[in-house]
Amino acid sequence: MTPLPGTSILIIWGFILFLGRKKGTHLLNKLEVKIKKYIKNDALEWSNFFFLIPLIIAIIYHLYWYAIILLVVLIVSYDFHLFHETKKVYYLDVIFSSILMLSNFGLLLMGHLNIPYSIWAIISVFLALVFYFRRSKHDYYINHSLWHIFSAGVCFFCLVAYISFI
Repeated sequence: MTPLPGTSILIIWGFILFLGRKKGTHLLNKLEVKIKKYIKNDALEWSNFFFLIPLIIAIIYHLYWYAIILLVVLIVSYDFHLFHETKKVYYLDVIFSSILMLSNFGLLLMGHLNIPYSIWAIISVFLALVFYFRRSKHDYYINHSLWHIFSAGVCFFCLVAYISFI
């Protein structure tokens, strides 16, 4: 079974943070600062592109209603983070993200909670929520980027649960 999207980034990041705390690892501290700077500048934009995976699968399987929802969420979220999180776009982001969450729930139900994909979807939901609620406390950019990645994982597993049932 393949690992969830973003897992390798998370493992590398944790390893760097762990090693960077020991004495005599000045190089790792510099690397950590560079990675944080890169993540802060670009991660919110590129992490949205993980939604392209379920978007392409939805198009291949002719689930155009779901593909449209994913495309709108991708565009609105990308616009929201690219243009420094304006309030107008924030409300659109919340509305379409909520529609996507309801659609994912619908896909799981229409797929009759097909195992193992529904289990992976639920695990991805919990992981996404962990990073969503951590975003205000620690390193907003990395946590919110991981929220995007695991949310895309939710979409992927809900979609696969439905597709494997039909």
